[in-house]
Amino acid sequence: MIPARRAPRLRKKKGSYYADFYDRHRGRKWVALGTKNQRDAQRRFIELSDAYMRGDYDPWQEQRSRLMRLARAIDEHMAMRRREGQAERTIQTRAGLFRRFAETLPPEIAVIDVRPEHVRDFVYQPHFTEHSRATHYARLRTFFNWCRSQGYTDHNPCDEVRPPRKPRPKINYLTPAQLDRLLEAIEAHHALHGRPDRDLRWYADVVRFTAGSGLRLGELCALKWKDVHLAERLIVVRSDAEHRTKSGDSRIVQIAPMAAEVLHRLSGGREMPGEAYVFRGPRSDRLSYELTSRLFRKYRRLAKLPESLTFHSLRKTYGTVLASAGVPIRSIQKLLGHSDVRITAQVYADVLSTALREQVEGAFRQFAS
Repeated sequence: MIPARRAPRLRKKKGSYYADFYDRHRGRKWVALGTKNQRDAQRRFIELSDAYMRGDYDPWQEQRSRLMRLARAIDEHMAMRRREGQAERTIQTRAGLFRRFAETLPPEIAVIDVRPEHVRDFVYQPHFTEHSRATHYARLRTFFNWCRSQGYTDHNPCDEVRPPRKPRPKINYLTPAQLDRLLEAIEAHHALHGRPDRDLRWYADVVRFTAGSGLRLGELCALKWKDVHLAERLIVVRSDAEHRTKSGDSRIVQIAPMAAEVLHRLSGGREMPGEAYVFRGPRSDRLSYELTSRLFRKYRRLAKLPESLTFHSLRKTYGTVLASAGVPIRSIQKLLGHSDVRITAQVYADVLSTALREQVEGAFRQFAS
């Protein structure tokens, strides 16, 4: 005997995932989960399935979606991101974008009433750069895919909007000469303004270590001595309740000799408390995100380096050195913690192409006439 109601099933069709609902009296209903990523699909499927089995979600009922206001959907989406452990800074950035978009629409508009022209008018504003347009479009598309998975709408308005042309990313990294100039600026500033009780050169250790490890700023601030293995020149970048990495995964990083020297100097050969942070601020036991970024801008100005360079450029320096040396792209992806190897390939495309060309030319040099 066929049950009147059965548990939903996860389906895949043409690369996209769906939740398959069946009721003997109402028939079958497929609900698009709005993603081609298996992990995201499984998470959204579980949310819908649990709500359906509790009786809180009816895939055959469209009235619920018409009652869901855009502003409330934004709040729910941000709450979901917090439950998943996403960084608060990232959540606030996304929320700000979605609310600016909502401000361009009629008050109290429902999610299902958002049209493609609304997205088009917002994304293609004249003052947005190509990069901003591509980023805003991608984030709005993700948000409306989530709304569709929740049953707030039966369509994604971004599907009918031409995706903005995404400019090829430019690698803003520091050359060895630029890195030396930055370190010299820190040393010169200490010579002028430092005191015995106020050594300003601690920031030079932060710069050297980041360029030799490729850590993101948040990962650097959260690094503890228990995750340092100096003998092997390895560090563990953890993703846990205290700090979630961008990809959500922990990883092991092989650090460069210059980064290992910094750790040796900081530890002084002593056994350091495992829960202590590796890098401390001048007035706290943990490095400050804001202070670290602000000091980089200050020393960049003193060193007369291009304004396009940011603290994140130190991470790009690590990746560029590896790519130039011919390190396999999969290895670079794992060391940098990219969620997808395509990200690594896109960012370091030019460097990888040059390194590959040199390797091929070197391999066939013996055949030269």
